[in-house]
Amino acid sequence: MNTIITILVILIALSQIYLLSKQMGSNKNTENVDFTNILSNLNINNSSYTELFLYLYPIVLMRKTMETNYYQYQKKYLSSQVKKYTPDLSSFTNRFYNAIEPPSPDFTGVVNANVDTLYSTAWLDLKSHVTLSLPAKEDNIFVLFTAMDLWSNVVWSVELTDKVQTIHFYKNKKPNADPYDQYVKFSTNNVWLLGRTQIIDDIDKVNKLQSKYALFSYVNGKKTEMDVLPEPETSLNPSSIVNSMNAPYFFNYATDIIARQNQVPEEDSKILEKLKNIGFFKNNFLGYIKNNDEIDGLSFGYTLGMKSLDFISNSGDGGSWAGISQYVGEYGTNYTIRALVADIGLGANKASDAVYLVWSGLDGDKQYELDINEFPKVNAFWSLTAYNSKVFLIAGDLNGEKKALSNINGTLGKKGEANKIKGIRISKDGTGSIETQPKSKKSLKIILSATQPKTECYWLPLNAGDICSITARFYKPDTDIQDGTWTLPNINLINN
Repeated sequence: MNTIITILVILIALSQIYLLSKQMGSNKNTENVDFTNILSNLNINNSSYTELFLYLYPIVLMRKTMETNYYQYQKKYLSSQVKKYTPDLSSFTNRFYNAIEPPSPDFTGVVNANVDTLYSTAWLDLKSHVTLSLPAKEDNIFVLFTAMDLWSNVVWSVELTDKVQTIHFYKNKKPNADPYDQYVKFSTNNVWLLGRTQIIDDIDKVNKLQSKYALFSYVNGKKTEMDVLPEPETSLNPSSIVNSMNAPYFFNYATDIIARQNQVPEEDSKILEKLKNIGFFKNNFLGYIKNNDEIDGLSFGYTLGMKSLDFISNSGDGGSWAGISQYVGEYGTNYTIRALVADIGLGANKASDAVYLVWSGLDGDKQYELDINEFPKVNAFWSLTAYNSKVFLIAGDLNGEKKALSNINGTLGKKGEANKIKGIRISKDGTGSIETQPKSKKSLKIILSATQPKTECYWLPLNAGDICSITARFYKPDTDIQDGTWTLPNINLINN
């Protein structure tokens, strides 16, 4: 009987979320949608157990992502129900992995793959402080580095400048070093360092710049430069692993993670009190709880929280540019937003660094047009990338033979220079080529279709017989993009 009631409550809650998501989908300025209200309207945030799940979800996903990355390099398969919560990661931490080439059109390693930048990533262990050395900017290549704590909060970010930069990451004791260096304190032992290096036509220059990123750790006070990690052998999905956990494993795993951090953000005092009151900080705390109602409550909170995140992240039927930028990376006590962003895009930047917008629901058998009459105001660059229904990249048949990536990007010209646009350009005679060219006019006509257009335009190939989406990325966006005052024009169906 209790199972039936639980199912009914979830179905009622999800139906209300669906109605709210329909309202959200019709809002043409969804960057400012308050997802916290969506859940609070359902009294979900008033349920302590679901609130606890939403609070804990990012740190569980972050840690499992770290462990999954480790197993990728160790050529091992990782099960979500492994008995050992915390494998020894010492051979893996404080070391960079540099992606040296962009994904090909048939790449399926991750969803929503970024083809604008090459990643340089590292998981840090702050038992002692770690030092990052960044070179001066070269060839006007845009580089952005961010560092997140284990709760997925963006604590620090920086661009390359005209000078070499040295950054010290620490948790406990601040190191004694050059006063002109940067010092960044974290509340968690583990930190995710993400570097994004802009891809240009000369990929060798990009790789050369990446090779100058260096990490140093300290063993017995001795500074040691850490080797770069090799290419991983397998591709595991941390989200799938976490989403396949059962409630007892999820909460006990979270208990273990937090216990090893020895410190939590100060602003979390209220929710930590709730955790303490149900015995969360006891070893195997679910076994510590004797009250069946509390055990049932935690299981229900886990189920409803997981279903809610899944439903919201997959809701909406297109018809507008949608995205979240207001709280991303700097969540404070907005635990629902933090959990949602972790679920749909772990590693997301602060709005001041990058904003992503998505247009979904495009029929691959139809033809659409996007007329950009005002280039996005960014201080780095912007891009448009098409994805299929599985959110994998799309390759178009160019001139009947080539496979061309469905991507367009633009860099704003400096003073006295024209904007540069790279993408598939269709000429007046109907032939196409992938090229980078200056564009003096601040407008752009883009056709979105599965078949190559016969008119002069830029072309974003869609996937025939499929429902597609477009992701727009803006790096170092103007405040009008950050707050949603400016957005891209609508994508319009062309009547054939």
